[in-house]
Amino acid sequence: MNLMNKKEAAKIIIFLAIFIFLFISVSYIMRTNGDTKDRFAGFYAEERDSIDVLMIGSSTVATSFCSPYMWNRYGFTSYPMSSNSQRPKAIKYVIEEGLHYQSPQLIVIEMRTFIADDNELAKDEGHIRETVDNMKYSLRRIRAINALTEEFDDKWPFYLDIIKYHSNIGVLAKPAEWKKFDFSVKDKKKGFQIFTNRETFRLETTDTYSEERVAIPDNQEEVLRDLLKYLKEKDIEALFVVSPRASLEDYDKMMNYCQDIVEDEGFEFLNLNYKYDEMGFDYRYDIEDGAHTNVWGALKCSDYLGKYIVDNYSIDREYSKKVIKDWDDSYDLFMQMYNEIKEE
Repeated sequence: MNLMNKKEAAKIIIFLAIFIFLFISVSYIMRTNGDTKDRFAGFYAEERDSIDVLMIGSSTVATSFCSPYMWNRYGFTSYPMSSNSQRPKAIKYVIEEGLHYQSPQLIVIEMRTFIADDNELAKDEGHIRETVDNMKYSLRRIRAINALTEEFDDKWPFYLDIIKYHSNIGVLAKPAEWKKFDFSVKDKKKGFQIFTNRETFRLETTDTYSEERVAIPDNQEEVLRDLLKYLKEKDIEALFVVSPRASLEDYDKMMNYCQDIVEDEGFEFLNLNYKYDEMGFDYRYDIEDGAHTNVWGALKCSDYLGKYIVDNYSIDREYSKKVIKDWDDSYDLFMQMYNEIKEE
């Protein structure tokens, strides 16, 4: 190959590299924006190997557990990789994604969606996309898409989501979205989502504790057992948690069923619905909408979970000055927002 041909080849390679970079960045920017996208982008922006506790699950993870608050109270870092109605089958793949960027000492897994029939969740394109659309392009993302889109004949709009979002041109007019061109931008709230409704929802505080067991759907039990096997094979420390919500029919009994499976495999299971008295949790005032805690309930959940973690797990809490300042700033911002809410 002569010198001219080498120069032409180099130009082509550079052009293709720039094209691919721009294509990937613009595709990501055009994905639907919102809390979940901000949360995942915030995760990718965290300093590598700085997160002690990775929290996985549905939206309730981000509304029930305030990472900046737990940092201030208990001195460990944590981050929610959560999405609305996150399918239990997605959890293993979200963990894989998290472990590629962080080396958490503990994985917290919220159990709520294990009561839903996976056949229904498998058809829910919107919530499947909330998980896979917010992952960086990688073989891990492809594996997640392959596992979560069995019900879809055409998977290309998942692999190349520009096919889905090509008309979402309005997002390009949002400067905040352009900051995510490399899939990451700091989230000072550390993924926490603040809910402030305290006046319109009233639920009588009742003791829903039950000794009974009701089986979860067979397909979800299969997913749970597969997840437990994966955690043991990878030697991953995990804590399974049930966050507070208004009780559904057989909900607590199904969580008891899950608890038996989890504990039989040697993992801890913490059902906060049975700890409301110890937490000082009042279902009349600390629930946003029956399914999520408001910020006052979240601080009670965070306090309980934070103490439980430091009391039951050995978390090495040594950080660089940069990490300490970043997390102290996040706590200060949270308290500023919290105090403004209280004054309204």
